[in-house]
Amino acid sequence: MLSAVEVKALARAGESETVEFKLENEVQPDIAELLAAFANASGGVTLFGITDDGVVVGVSRPNQLTARIRAAARSCKPPLDEALTVYTVSVDGKEVVVATLPSLDDAVYSYAGAFRRRSGSSNIALSDTALYDLVLRRRGREFDSRPVASASLDDLDPTSVNQLIEARASFTAPTSPLTQASYPSDEANTQLQALGVLTAGAGRLVPTVAGLLVAGREPQTHIPGASLQIARFRGTQPVEFLDRAELTGNIPAQIKAALAFVDRTTSFAAKIGGGEREDIRQFPPAAVREAIINALLHRDYQTTAKVNVSIFDDRIEVINPGGLLPGVELEHIVGSHLLRNRTLGPLLLWLRWVESWGTGIRRMKAAMQEAGLPKPVFQATDNWFQVTLTGHPTGLEPTSLVEQPTGVRVKPLVKESIWRGLNERQQTLLREFSAAGGGRISASGYGAKFNLSPVQSFRDLRRLVEVGLLERIGKGKYTVYVMREQNSPGNIQDEMM
Repeated sequence: MLSAVEVKALARAGESETVEFKLENEVQPDIAELLAAFANASGGVTLFGITDDGVVVGVSRPNQLTARIRAAARSCKPPLDEALTVYTVSVDGKEVVVATLPSLDDAVYSYAGAFRRRSGSSNIALSDTALYDLVLRRRGREFDSRPVASASLDDLDPTSVNQLIEARASFTAPTSPLTQASYPSDEANTQLQALGVLTAGAGRLVPTVAGLLVAGREPQTHIPGASLQIARFRGTQPVEFLDRAELTGNIPAQIKAALAFVDRTTSFAAKIGGGEREDIRQFPPAAVREAIINALLHRDYQTTAKVNVSIFDDRIEVINPGGLLPGVELEHIVGSHLLRNRTLGPLLLWLRWVESWGTGIRRMKAAMQEAGLPKPVFQATDNWFQVTLTGHPTGLEPTSLVEQPTGVRVKPLVKESIWRGLNERQQTLLREFSAAGGGRISASGYGAKFNLSPVQSFRDLRRLVEVGLLERIGKGKYTVYVMREQNSPGNIQDEMM
């Protein structure tokens, strides 16, 4: 029980996520709503007889108020009366009624059909998604630990499974190493059950959701939304696609493919110091990596919505379905350790895709700061979470006016306004042609060089023709693209003088 000194200390500190002030005339429905909100969070203390600004005014009829508080607790579903402690404390000659509710994790509580949760000093209505997350956590089994009854052991990729077993074994201290079994085998199955990759379902061993996501051949067969859509747009608006793909397979495969896509469709910046040139990615790879892994780790896999990565000339947006978990606030997201997918998390940790809990956002911010770029921007609703990374200006590598040690600025090889409109593939081709003193390439050769579809190859080359950098020669299958005479190395050197 709280003493008078402790009550006055709480009054001075003000309302918070676990403390609320009420007056004697508070009606029963509002008390019940508050108690249910506390019960769905971390519990709390309600002090009756204290104003919102912390002034102790006391109550005149503590017994009647106590009965009303008890009735409010009984009206919650499930009832909170047995968990609630109510007593009176005399503070400077004034009676304060204290109602204390401990932290509960046995159920989800409501009043009058509404579910609320304490957040800060407010009682927030839970969305359907947030409510379901809370239900799963309090029942002790999240979605990612559930068996996938439609799957079988054949849906697991043996190579991925053995990589996971090896990674987990290497995570153990040398003094107590794990026996490393080889999959498929009974011994391996036993280990995979302990890791949460397999579980009993319908009288047989089946993969869990997390097991399929990390080591499945094609998890999308059983988890329809478990893929990643990625696109490169021209300019700064999602209007014209330059390239796009839907990445499937397990999470490690999606991460690798997504990072390769970003690497292929974004540009370089040039940093020159001490007489040596250093090429820098337009977007810090470490920040991009963390943003994509964060989306795949923390997303809601119950929905068919997919992770979306949108690449623009000036930024990358990474959006995942599933908002912040109850109790996590956007302004305090750095260092948060709360996991939606508590079986999936350790699997990615053992595979070294995740370093430790609550550090991804911090590493993302550090990578952006080190690159001299704005901090990542985080946005969230009940249904989605978004990270926006702002990059270096497009096309800085060969065309930006870069500082030499002497302070001399070098002019671009081509007009900067034109270069900024080119993608990395087009820039690479021009650099190679210039270094070789010229060159020619067909659309099919260009496509093979950069692993593009015929349509995308034609678009890239057509753009180079439109801006006057290449010339199209021939017709049909005999068409080739060559550097225009005015863009020959000799003329470029003249331009640089």
